[in-house]
Amino acid sequence: MLGQTITYYIYIRNIQLQNDWKKLHVLLRWFVLLFPFFIIGYGYNNNVIDVDFLFKNEAIPKWLLWTGIIGQVLFTLRFVYQWIYSEKKKDSVLPLGFWIISLSGSLIIFTYAIIRKDPVLLAGHALGLVIYTRNIIIIKKDVKINS
Repeated sequence: MLGQTITYYIYIRNIQLQNDWKKLHVLLRWFVLLFPFFIIGYGYNNNVIDVDFLFKNEAIPKWLLWTGIIGQVLFTLRFVYQWIYSEKKKDSVLPLGFWIISLSGSLIIFTYAIIRKDPVLLAGHALGLVIYTRNIIIIKKDVKINS
């Protein structure tokens, strides 16, 4: 959830860099900014979020749990990388590194999904692997053409 919240605010920052944030009504902007806090507050107040259940699940071996966590953290870091890169460029861009990190994190999560036999993660990351690989190839070709 922390990773999703971080990427959520990076999306907002990208909208700001594209000069589209101020085009939204002020009430909508405040709602969008505060929405994750409402969800987290709701989850904790209703005892839905159970950290012990997540980290002490006997059905998942520790090595596999850590494989999934590492994959998800790496996958989330692609947005942190993109955010830092975009801040330096003062424009919202998806550089080659974003796609390489996406592919790496997705491969780990895809492997996790195969071992866990998780069709949702498997389907979600199978398509992503194709897209990330395609984008890396396109960017590499563009670099060669423009060199």
